[in-house]
Amino acid sequence: MTLLEKRRKRYTTFVMKAFFLKKRRCESSYVKTTLILAITLISSLILAQPSVAQEVTPKKSSILSAVTRAKVMLQEDVAARRLKGKGKETVGSRPTWTDVTLAIWQRDTDAISLVELMKSGTRIKLITTGDWPIHVDYDAKISSQYSLPPERNAIVVGVRYPIAVARQVTKKKKVYDISDEVYVPYTSAFFVPEVLTAGSDYLSFLIQGAFDELRARGVKSRAFPDKLVADVIDPYLIKSIVVIEHTDHHSLLKQDDPEHTLGVFLAKLALNRDDAFAGSKSSAGALGLAQFIPSTYKLFVKNRSDLALIPDFTTGMNDHQNAVKAEVAYLDQSLAGMPIAIRTIYANDKMRAAEFLAAAYNGGDTRVKRAYAAYGDAWAADHNAELAATNAKAGRLKSDIAYGKKMIKKGKDVVINKKAIAKSQVEYDAAIVRVAALKKANLKQETVFYVAKLKKTYSMFTTGVFATPAAPSGALPVQMTLSPVPLAQSF
Repeated sequence: MTLLEKRRKRYTTFVMKAFFLKKRRCESSYVKTTLILAITLISSLILAQPSVAQEVTPKKSSILSAVTRAKVMLQEDVAARRLKGKGKETVGSRPTWTDVTLAIWQRDTDAISLVELMKSGTRIKLITTGDWPIHVDYDAKISSQYSLPPERNAIVVGVRYPIAVARQVTKKKKVYDISDEVYVPYTSAFFVPEVLTAGSDYLSFLIQGAFDELRARGVKSRAFPDKLVADVIDPYLIKSIVVIEHTDHHSLLKQDDPEHTLGVFLAKLALNRDDAFAGSKSSAGALGLAQFIPSTYKLFVKNRSDLALIPDFTTGMNDHQNAVKAEVAYLDQSLAGMPIAIRTIYANDKMRAAEFLAAAYNGGDTRVKRAYAAYGDAWAADHNAELAATNAKAGRLKSDIAYGKKMIKKGKDVVINKKAIAKSQVEYDAAIVRVAALKKANLKQETVFYVAKLKKTYSMFTTGVFATPAAPSGALPVQMTLSPVPLAQSF
């Protein structure tokens, strides 16, 4: 018996005793019974539980708890489909229509409904019955964005989506292996402090975990062998590279609000955590959060047993902490191959030196060293205008030479044209040499943008944008006062 029930019983008993002792003048048993029932009812109402409105109004979930519930429901849906032989199969052609399940969270009632539909681009055909006015705002396969009318106060908090991976079985035949995956596509409804904070903390603790593992294993730096690699590589550099690998230069550099771009990235991390960016694959085969290419990762697995990297490339890249370890080792290896002047900069000004390592991560350290040797402090500037102008000059000189030869062949102004040709030839040869040097030293346009994005992102992180009190301490890079060792060797 609950405390409330005990109170109700004692109160009712007390009233009944008082009634029978003091009201014996009531002669009718019918009246007695009626009064007793009335008193009991009144006492029951007085001592009742809280109002009905509180009972029927469910406790509202946070966005992230709704996402967690949705993922569980979708994973159960995946398991049920596989028992029926669905969701993991091989087909001869890529399907035009895709069987998708959305987890829709009704914010008013806190209920989550699974709605199955067929999707082709932005077109949909409902399979689940009911009134579900779903709209595809943006088609990007598993990352497609969905919405419902504002008056429904509902958002998509998860999706089951079949991923089709092409596999060549013969020279002329290709098949597609299809496997259901669960993912949370980003929408603007997720751009709220709860989600942004969770994403920021996830990234901070992820990097801290990788650094702690490297420190526990005693992994030494290749650039500064007397130091642990975890004490050399800047955690803000790691953070920044992870972000810029998954953001385009327009959104980060040309929009008025670069913090929004950073926030969207953090929200995607918060919503999908270990599964975030698992499907991100570049044309060069770079995969996952850290965007390593297979050949580079294979070298580190083979030659750096001290890192204890996961041997399989796909598995290793989809394990975020493992991917960050590989990223740390790559940046340290790049730093080890830089000229002493650059390593001296790194020892005293990690923020400035971060640009060199970011450029190396994107385009290779050889091109960075050539650019620095050719342009000095202007190494990361866009020199493609000079390349274009020099190319144009070489073209004009070539035409002048051809025209002079034509005139000589016709016997016109032979002496003058010979002198002009000789002069043009010298200038042409110099222009060709300059073009070759520029092509060799210039950073690719992509790398120029990459460095610019690095500077913007690094600045946001170091000034505390989206920082949280829960983030690991010691996040700021340590100022090193040491002298670089002679140029280190590669593997």
